[in-house]
Amino acid sequence: EDGDPIYYEETRNDNAVKCMHKIQSGIEDYFDDYISLLPESKWQVDKKADEFFLSLINHVKISDEDFLSSVVEDPFFGRMTDIKDVIDNV
Repeated sequence: EDGDPIYYEETRNDNAVKCMHKIQSGIEDYFDDYISLLPESKWQVDKKADEFFLSLINHVKISDEDFLSSVVEDPFFGRMTDIKDVIDNV
């Protein structure tokens, strides 16, 4: 109404929200570690490397029970999908 964003009502439980915070924190920690090890002269976009790292998701064994019990919410189509049905490595 006044130009402020309107957010969708939170539907996740506290455990799911904590799990997502844990995941995001882990990603930030990884990226910070990676950048600290990589010389600044190598800071460039490498699409082949990006695609390779993204492809590794299907080769990583995920065992975190909080993550494996989460659901992917799709409010556009009005459906909830167990994360185990979305990833191949469980």
